[in-house]
Amino acid sequence: MKKRSIFLPPIYLLPTISKVLENLFILRLNYHLEKNNSLSNRQYGFREGKSTKMVTIKLLNFIHKVKASGDHILGLSIDIKCAFYNIQHSAINSYLDNSKCPTNIVNIFENLLQNRRSGI
Repeated sequence: MKKRSIFLPPIYLLPTISKVLENLFILRLNYHLEKNNSLSNRQYGFREGKSTKMVTIKLLNFIHKVKASGDHILGLSIDIKCAFYNIQHSAINSYLDNSKCPTNIVNIFENLLQNRRSGI
């Protein structure tokens, strides 16, 4: 009887491990920024206890208030495609330094940004 060979594709765990490490890093960075009040009260995205729904309600309330007073209002919204990849890395490093971010977080971030290009 002839044996048949079965092709089993390799299991790729690197993307999974990378995502776990990325999430741990984000949790640590957010903890530091929240603990040191380094984030603006106007930032709603990517923050615990705040959401884009909350800022939308706040914006609509402001619009109604301005309209009720008879004034005019103009809104401008900017969405930068791949914002993280298009920001100058020196700006990120400068912010982390100014926020007294622990050295281990700064080093991880610098390693993540190494060999990446940015452009505006």
